[in-house]
Amino acid sequence: MLLRLALVAVGLGMFSFGAFSKPAFGSLDSSFGKKGIAQAGICGAKQILMLPDQSMIIFKQSKETMTLLKLTQSGLWDSTFANKGVLRIESGWDAEQSRLVLQKNLDIALISGDATNLQRMRISPLGRVLNQSKFDFPKLNDLAPSLVRWTRNNTFFAVYQANQKLLIARYTGQLELDTSFGTAGLTELSTITPAILAQLSAFGSATPSIEIMGLTVADDGSLILTATIDFVGRRLMLAKFRANGQLETGFADNGVDIDGLAYEISSYFAVRVLPNQGLVMFRGLDNSPQGDAEFYSALWFGATGSLEDSQTLGEAQSQNFRAWSFATGDVFLLENSKIKLLRNQAKPRQLIAKLQQLEILEQTTDGKVIIGECVKKQLLLRRLHL
Repeated sequence: MLLRLALVAVGLGMFSFGAFSKPAFGSLDSSFGKKGIAQAGICGAKQILMLPDQSMIIFKQSKETMTLLKLTQSGLWDSTFANKGVLRIESGWDAEQSRLVLQKNLDIALISGDATNLQRMRISPLGRVLNQSKFDFPKLNDLAPSLVRWTRNNTFFAVYQANQKLLIARYTGQLELDTSFGTAGLTELSTITPAILAQLSAFGSATPSIEIMGLTVADDGSLILTATIDFVGRRLMLAKFRANGQLETGFADNGVDIDGLAYEISSYFAVRVLPNQGLVMFRGLDNSPQGDAEFYSALWFGATGSLEDSQTLGEAQSQNFRAWSFATGDVFLLENSKIKLLRNQAKPRQLIAKLQQLEILEQTTDGKVIIGECVKKQLLLRRLHL
C-alpha cells in the first residue's frame, strides 16, 4: 500500500512538473489556430491591433477598401464582429497614413491623414461604424502642426515649430486645448539649450536648423520628443516631459539630452520608454567604423538619460533588414529571411530560421509574438512563445 502511494505521488509530481514547464523559445502556441498557425484571408495587412483579451484586429487597406478582420484569442474568425468577423469600408483613405488606435472604452478609432488634414472613424467593439468626421487640424498662432499624435484617451498631441522654439499642444477629442496640460494646454521647449549655446559660441556656427522627428507617448502619459539639430554636424535631441507637460528635470540636462556620440545621425525609426523609465532608441548611423554603409543600431539610456549600452543591429542598404520595437523594450530583427529577438541588451537570439515573405509582426501583451507571412497570396499568422 505504501509503495502504491509512493508511486502515485511520484507520478503526480512528474505530471505537475511537465504541466507547468515553460514552452520552448520560438515554439508554436498550439492553442492558436491549427497547431499554432491561423489563416487570416488574403495578404495585405498593414497593422495588427491587439485587444486586452488577446484577440486581435488585422487592418488591411487597398485603394478602394479598408478591411478589419477580427480573430479570437484562439485564432478563429470572430463571428460576433461585423459580418462573420469582417468589416469592409469603402474608402479612398491613404493606406500609408491610416492606423487603428484602441480607445479606453474599447471603441476603435481609425485615423488617417497628415498633420494638416485628418479623417477619423469610430467603430464599436462589435464592428459597427458609429461616426466619421473629416477636419483640418487647428493652427496655433498661424502655425500649422509639424506632427500629430492620437492617444488612447481620445486626445491629440500636436508639435509646432516657431523659430528656435518647439511648442507641444494637447487637444481634446473636440479639438480644444486641454488646459490640464502645460500652461493652458501648451508646453514650450527652446532648442537653444545652454549646451548648444556653448558649442555655437565655440565654433562660431550660424543658427542651427531644426527638424522634428517624432513624439512618443508612453503608457503613463509621459512624452519623448525627438528632433535633429543641424550644427557642427547633425545631432539628435531627446526631450522628456511628464504627463502634465513639465520637463522631466531628472532626465539628462534638465529634461533635454543632446546626442554627443561620435557618429552623425542619418535617420532614426523608434524611441521606446522602458518599464524602468529608461529609453531604447533605434537609428541609422553614417561614417560607422564598418565603412560608409548605413548601419542600424540600438541605444539604451537609463532613467537619468545616461547611455548604458549600444549595439549595431544590421546593414540596411546591402541586406534584407528590418526592425520592430515594442514598449517592452524587445526588438525583433529581420535579416536575410531570419527573425531574431534582441532583449535586455543581450546578443540577438534566433527565433525563426527562414521565412518566405514576412508581412507583419506584432508582440502580444502576454509574452508572445504574432508573425504574419504571405504564402501563395494568403496571410498566415504564427503565434510563438518567447
